[in-house]
Amino acid sequence: MHNGLFGDLRGILNMYSAGMFHPLPTARQKDDPLFPKTSPLLRPLQLDAQELQALLDFLQAL
Repeated sequence: MHNGLFGDLRGILNMYSAGMFHPLPTARQKDDPLFPKTSPLLRPLQLDAQELQALLDFLQAL
């Protein structure tokens, strides 16, 4: 999900390529149902420059 942190699509793709942040709850936050839970399925894509550009071109064509 995009939260407005990045000004363009390339920034978002770079974030997914590098990997998502997985915050660890403090003791106080451990039982908080509103504490963000990041899916373990979100792993770094490790795209190279050519793959990143191809994905960017595809998404901009939609």
